[in-house]
Amino acid sequence: MFTRILVFSLLVSSSGGMVSGADGMVQQLSDRQDLIVHVSQGWGELGINCGVHAAGQSAWPLRVGTKSYAKGLGHHAPGEIIVDLGGQVDRFECEVGVQMPQ
Repeated sequence: MFTRILVFSLLVSSSGGMVSGADGMVQQLSDRQDLIVHVSQGWGELGINCGVHAAGQSAWPLRVGTKSYAKGLGHHAPGEIIVDLGGQVDRFECEVGVQMPQ
């Protein structure tokens, strides 16, 4: 089974407005699940800081190739994740990769 690993970073303002460089802070989407308004995927449950997994099953750690991630979302194709940034984000970054079976 191959799964997609999504690692999101949000650069948001501590004051709630747009930010520039050092005035903002980076937050992980896995720590701001309130911004996720919709998830659909072809198999399993969305992994929060772990790989996608079947209900009631243990999840693998997030890993793409030799790189491990402490934070991120484990998602399975086909599907989508819709995030409402509400105009409060200066930059949205995402790394996407395929997690190979362990």
